[in-house]
Amino acid sequence: MPRMKQFGISVMLVLLSLIIVPVCAYLFGGLIVGPYEGDGRLPGYLGKIISRAFSGDRSAWILMLTPSIIVSIWSIVIWQGRRQRAKKAENQRA
Repeated sequence: MPRMKQFGISVMLVLLSLIIVPVCAYLFGGLIVGPYEGDGRLPGYLGKIISRAFSGDRSAWILMLTPSIIVSIWSIVIWQGRRQRAKKAENQRA
């Protein structure tokens, strides 16, 4: 995959994860542990996560970037597997 296409996909994934993961955490967290403190609405929850992320809170960054980290690790695993298969095929031809 060309590097610019891969970079574009990565940027899109990060931007989507900034929205989708906190929304899912809000919806499913509310079902599991009950209502949140404060106004208890989604915009307030998202605002808190984003403001905490901009203030340097690691847990907020981990929450938002987890999908990107998982996809990056998965891409490395696939790339490594392809590289090993290509090397093995090259050794068999020699």
